[in-house]
Amino acid sequence: MTGGNRSLLPLLTPRSVAVIGASADPAKFSGRIFPCLVRHGYTGALFPINARQAQIMGHKAYPDLASVPSPVDCVVYSIGAAGIGPVLQACEEKGGVRLLVVTSAGFAERGDEEGRRLQQQLTDFARRTGTRVIGPNCIGFFNPVDSTALAAAAVLEWPEFPAGRIGLISQSGGLAFGTLLIGAHEKGIAFSRIVTTGNEADTDLVEWSQALIDDDETDAICLTIEGVRDGAAFQRFLARARHVGKPVVILKCGRTALGETMVMSHTGAVAGSQAVFEAVCAHHGATLVEDLDELYEIAQMFSKLRRSGKLAAGAPKHAGARAGATALSISGGHIGLFADLASQAGVRFADLSAATQDALAVHLQRPAPILNPVDLTGGTVSDPALWGRCVQTLLQDADVDIVVPILTIAKNYDSVSRDLLAQAESQRKTVLVIWAGSAREGLGKAMVRESLVPIFDSQRSGARGAAALTGYWQCGAVAQLVAGPQSQDTGMRARLLELAKGRAVVGEEESKQILQRIGFTLPRESQARDLQQALTAAQKIGYPVVLKGIHPDIAHKSDAGLVQLDLRTPQQLEAAYSQIMASMHKQARQSSDAFVLVQEMAAGGIELLLGVRRDPTFGPAVVFGLGGIYVEIFKDVAVRPAPITHSQARAMMDEVAAIGLLKGARGRRPADLDAIAALLVALGDFAVAQRDLVREVEVNPLIVLNRDEDSLRAVDALIVFDPQASPAVLSSP
Repeated sequence: MTGGNRSLLPLLTPRSVAVIGASADPAKFSGRIFPCLVRHGYTGALFPINARQAQIMGHKAYPDLASVPSPVDCVVYSIGAAGIGPVLQACEEKGGVRLLVVTSAGFAERGDEEGRRLQQQLTDFARRTGTRVIGPNCIGFFNPVDSTALAAAAVLEWPEFPAGRIGLISQSGGLAFGTLLIGAHEKGIAFSRIVTTGNEADTDLVEWSQALIDDDETDAICLTIEGVRDGAAFQRFLARARHVGKPVVILKCGRTALGETMVMSHTGAVAGSQAVFEAVCAHHGATLVEDLDELYEIAQMFSKLRRSGKLAAGAPKHAGARAGATALSISGGHIGLFADLASQAGVRFADLSAATQDALAVHLQRPAPILNPVDLTGGTVSDPALWGRCVQTLLQDADVDIVVPILTIAKNYDSVSRDLLAQAESQRKTVLVIWAGSAREGLGKAMVRESLVPIFDSQRSGARGAAALTGYWQCGAVAQLVAGPQSQDTGMRARLLELAKGRAVVGEEESKQILQRIGFTLPRESQARDLQQALTAAQKIGYPVVLKGIHPDIAHKSDAGLVQLDLRTPQQLEAAYSQIMASMHKQARQSSDAFVLVQEMAAGGIELLLGVRRDPTFGPAVVFGLGGIYVEIFKDVAVRPAPITHSQARAMMDEVAAIGLLKGARGRRPADLDAIAALLVALGDFAVAQRDLVREVEVNPLIVLNRDEDSLRAVDALIVFDPQASPAVLSSP
């Protein structure tokens, strides 16, 4: 981004547009833009630039930009990339050009030096002149609020796209104008602004997204993302959107092939770039979706609820409480399917009170108890008003925040739709309609679509919508981003700098000594450089012991056969020592830094992983999960962007399926969860403070012993330095 803090919104309403290479021939890519502007009612001045034609669609054509007698607010370039240089010069000489839209391909996406050079010309032009640039390699933008369709999109050959309340910023022009616009339109969902950013030589997805926060015509923001260039700016956008109550819904492409693969630690393997991206979005209350229809359907839910005031008013009254949901339908199969899908998505079904069940029993003319979701059976066939009465009863239940009527098939749903809308409008709580069937007659579905009550076409999308809403409500206060290193333990910093010179990875013993300074408790242990020292150390520590081979070239000791557990006699220790030394000599070079570590055996405990990794885009992230050899097998981990608070640490621990083991399963003593959370907080603070030097930290395993006090032991650890740490960092005092 190069244009400071000025809002980009006015650029979407240019007073005049000049189209370089303008044509009325729809067979040409450059021939789509000018007709689109005319077709969708653009009211500003239009200047087609084409030296071979006198006029285009009734507008006088000009041979070049310099020939245009009037000021030009926006210039569109959609012909060969090689000709961009003279056009940039003409824009600069013309003066007053606020926006340049480059739809042409052939720039950096080519992957060669010439393409990068041409794109750099655009970047330099924007920085030099202050003219903002969209693209290159984009489709343009569509601003239906102001009747400005400045896009090379075939879909805009249809003129009937009304303005809605959803803003869409897409790095992919094909997704935005190839599927999203028409797909949403067919479901009665419309957009306020659509901007495709392409190669982002100047303006990018984050800057346009920031602009939508300030847009009074936009109630929800949709993003399709291929990659985030500036993680800090992206987080600032998400934090601000959450602060002002403008929901963000994101479709991330390329989720399975993102980022670097880190093999130094298990932490890097299980907390890849996609996991960190998801954690960042969850932290700031942004909703991630998996496909295109989910993107616009959930966005319309948020848009309607924000417009009606229910996004704020409908949240559970107790801060941090999980919203309770209920559903009802004439079909037991439909509510059963919704129950499965919603539960899998993380929706909590409310515990209906006895009073609610009794009232429903009267409505349904059958005895209590009435289960949630509620099966209406066939009663609504003879009495359609039953829908409204049951919804009213459910909305009055203290544990219910969301009511989901699932409509299936009827000749006419008009009266039902009116009753549902009346109940939704009379309550602060939320009604989400799933219209999974159809009606042969009437305008019921159109009534719901045109109202401020969200509507979904399937149980799957409705379940995902309910989950997105409850997740948005549950998201706590936005954490402040860390601008730079925090206060440091100067002695620890000096030791880290000393260790970082000439090595990439800190061995177990030295890593644990560093981590002991931030609160980790270590087992009793001792170095041994020959068998006799190992025997003496074991006698002093007390059997049983663990023997570990420590070699600077071997990061994963277990995988290399360098760990021998539960050694109970000197004879067992001697055999283990010989085996470990033979394995080290076979797998790695001779090293004076190699030795054997004798360690007390922490028997019968639960093994956990606590770690941090520095994501190349978003910075440090804290990782928690099941440890030992199981971390990469089960991948049962939670991730949070660092730093984290104690309550955030406890929340991420609760996300891990293995948390039941720590809460006292099968007769074990409950673990000290607050103590573990404190260590996660300390790791996050450490990672932020040392972010210029340390890439990864892993404590694996942290063993939780089955005892009341002093129950945590960091029995193995690893610190990985950034191989690209600057000389200035490494030489700092």
